[in-house]
Amino acid sequence: MNKLNKLVTINPTNLLKPIYFSGFIICNITLTYNQSLTRLEQYRNNKIQSYYIDSEWTAVKYGATEKFFETLFESVIWPLTIYLNVIPYIVLKLNK
Repeated sequence: MNKLNKLVTINPTNLLKPIYFSGFIICNITLTYNQSLTRLEQYRNNKIQSYYIDSEWTAVKYGATEKFFETLFESVIWPLTIYLNVIPYIVLKLNK
């Protein structure tokens, strides 16, 4: 009977760790992609005023590394940032 209890019992922290880590990775990738895409579009429209951005590749690299620590911090607190970004979106969609 004791072996059956060990098989049936699920520790919730074991389930939350992979969810949190997956959210961290997804949030970091999404934020970095958006920043890189913004800088690439600015480069293509000749709106970047920088002496060391001379190609699309350097514009994308600059976008990915420009706000590295801010992106890292937002990825760490992603449950809060998702909550703060979803609520205004829902309010806007419901009040169109």
